[in-house]
Amino acid sequence: MIKRIISIAAVVAAVGALTPATAQASAGQVLKLRKGLTITLPNAWKVHGKGDFTYVVAGKCKKLHQPGCHQFSIFGPKGIAIGDELFEPYTGKSPYYPATDVQPCPLNAKWSYGGGAKLLTSGYREIGKGHKAQYRAWRITCVGNDSSKVKATFIQREWLLPKSKILVVDKFSTAGLSEVLTNAVWR
Repeated sequence: MIKRIISIAAVVAAVGALTPATAQASAGQVLKLRKGLTITLPNAWKVHGKGDFTYVVAGKCKKLHQPGCHQFSIFGPKGIAIGDELFEPYTGKSPYYPATDVQPCPLNAKWSYGGGAKLLTSGYREIGKGHKAQYRAWRITCVGNDSSKVKATFIQREWLLPKSKILVVDKFSTAGLSEVLTNAVWR
């Protein structure tokens, strides 16, 4: 009986010793944003920039902001202010596209945005308890640089918190991002 109690105590002590390290490793990295929004990202994701222009690499990436770099963006007021074509403020009436010219397709540098954007979904999604973001998902086409032939399409997801002036833009359907945003905390 005493051996059994000692064995159980040893197991409890070992589990107790592992729990903080395990919890810390699984907790991920904390990213604090505007207005008290705090999100916890998986440890494998890498954060670049800060403030109004924050980029999170959530997959393969040879060079930040280049086609093929699997990243999503988090914009504050300055990023929202230039988020529509011709650097007008982002309104959600069209996809986030801060440019005056044809941009490279995020999937492949040999392709360009094709001008075809179709709104697939519009509504509200929770970002943390008690905060609803205006959500939109757009299907956007990419065409060959040497032709107008459609080479690919991608889904661009956008979450806008207009009062907090936070916009999340994801061109790669980042696995786990919806859950990260849903589980956000406001402090």
